[in-house]
Amino acid sequence: MWTPGAAALVTQLVFYRTLAGLGWRPGPWRYWAVGVLTPIAYCLVVYVPVWLAGVGQFDRGDAGRMLPFLPMALVTNLFTALGEEIGWRGFLVPAFYRARGFAWAGLATGILWGLWHVPLIIGGGYDAGTPPWYGITCFMISVPSMAVMMAWLRLRSGSVWPAVLFHGIHNLAIQGIFDGVTIDTGWTKWITTEFGIGLAIVSPAIGLYFWRRRGELPARVPSL
Repeated sequence: MWTPGAAALVTQLVFYRTLAGLGWRPGPWRYWAVGVLTPIAYCLVVYVPVWLAGVGQFDRGDAGRMLPFLPMALVTNLFTALGEEIGWRGFLVPAFYRARGFAWAGLATGILWGLWHVPLIIGGGYDAGTPPWYGITCFMISVPSMAVMMAWLRLRSGSVWPAVLFHGIHNLAIQGIFDGVTIDTGWTKWITTEFGIGLAIVSPAIGLYFWRRRGELPARVPSL
C-alpha cells in the first residue's frame, strides 16, 4: 500500500529536490474532524438500516471482543493510508489541480485510485464474495465520489492529513468494525462492505456536496 507514496516521494525529490509541498503541515483542525467523522457517519447510514431490516444481523459478541484491538488497528490503518495518501492526495491532487482544475484533482484522481485496486479485486482476494463485476461496479462508483471530498479537503486545508484520517478511519470502520459486527444472512454483502450498493448510493451524495463547494477552493495550492 506504500507504492503510491514511495513513487510520490521519489518523484518529488527527483524533480523538485525537496519533500515540501506534499501537505505535511496539519492545517486547520476542523478539516481533521471532517475526515474522522464522515466515514463513521456514512457507515451508520448504510449498516444501521441493514441491521434494523434484518438483511444483516448485528453481532454483539464480536463488537465486545474487538474493542481491545481497536487502538492498534487504528494505528495500522492510518499507517497504510498514509502510504497511499502521500501519492494520491499529497502529490497527485495538487499537481492535477494546478494543471487541469478541480475536476481532474477530484474525479480523475479517484478513477485512477479505483483502477489501482481493480487487480486486487479480480485476483487478490480484495472483495466481499459477490461477483467481480458487481463489486468493481460499486467500488468504481464510490471511490471516485469519495475522492472528490478528499481532494476538496486536501486543497481547502492545504494538508494531506485530513485525507489520511479519512482513509484510515474508512478502512477501520468498514473492514474492521462494521463488517466485523455484521452477520451475513444471504444478501448482506450485496448492500454492505466497500463493494456493496449501500456505499455506492451514499458516497455520490457526499461527492456532489463537496463538488458544489469547489468555489471555496483557493486559486493556487497552498504551499504547506
